Amino acid sequence: MFVLNNTDNKLWIKHKLSDSDICLLYRNPTTEERVAYSMERVKRVNNEVQFNFQETRIKYGEKIITGFRDGDFGVVKGDAVVPISSKVGSDNYFEDWKQIIKENAADVLELLAATVFDDALDITKEPEKIDKKKSETT
Repeated sequence: MFVLNNTDNKLWIKHKLSDSDICLLYRNPTTEERVAYSMERVKRVNNEVQFNFQETRIKYGEKIITGFRDGDFGVVKGDAVVPISSKVGSDNYFEDWKQIIKENAADVLELLAATVFDDALDITKEPEKIDKKKSETT
């Protein structure tokens, strides 16, 4: 079931550069955000077409991300790596966690936005199998 007002969505990713498994938490985008995302990706300025894929993905990834699993990201402080948290009240909470992610891991925001805005749907060729499964569970 597609829960329309879900704010507890999870996207598990493998970050190849750091060899880390990361769990991102995000909310569903609004219809307005979906339309704006589509409109901002490609713009015509005078007689020139501008492609703004990366900037748009970073911007909207930042809008919909609500957090991440504790310990999935860290920052260097002195000689040590300190985990950061997006959870208010955590000992490792960083108020500016979104900015830290945006400045240092924009690729993560891009992947989140691309997955949620660009790649969230598939077309099925056999709807009768879906209907049969659904009627078996109800």
